[in-house]
Amino acid sequence: MNARGERRQATLAHEAALQMQYAVEIGGQSPAEVERWHAESQPLTPPVRAAAAALVGELAGQRERVESLIARHTVGWRLERMTAVDRSILMLAVAELLRGATGAAAAVEAALALARKYSQPDAVGFVHAILDAIAGDLAGAAKPAR
Repeated sequence: MNARGERRQATLAHEAALQMQYAVEIGGQSPAEVERWHAESQPLTPPVRAAAAALVGELAGQRERVESLIARHTVGWRLERMTAVDRSILMLAVAELLRGATGAAAAVEAALALARKYSQPDAVGFVHAILDAIAGDLAGAAKPAR
């Protein structure tokens, strides 16, 4: 597969993960229940579905840490006050940052693309600022002490 095809697959996986996480947030269902519903209602290739499910699963497994990181960098904003879309985008991006499978810049850019497409225009800057701060925090924590 060429680079353009890989980017398209990654975009589809991020969008599917957002749809699933949004359903978890507003519906109170487990990620497994949402994945089953999504598989029945959305035709995706197996690699795209697997990538989306892995990201949602990563978030479910680290939810407390993800929420803690977001809370630390959102002065004056509680997670409950954010829209479900923005909260879902942030949480998925932080889970992806923690996983470290993609570079921080790629994870942040994927989240910003989702915010541009699915959120309000002013949310893009909000999401960007929070994710930049978290990515910087995580990069600083990963550097060895001198």
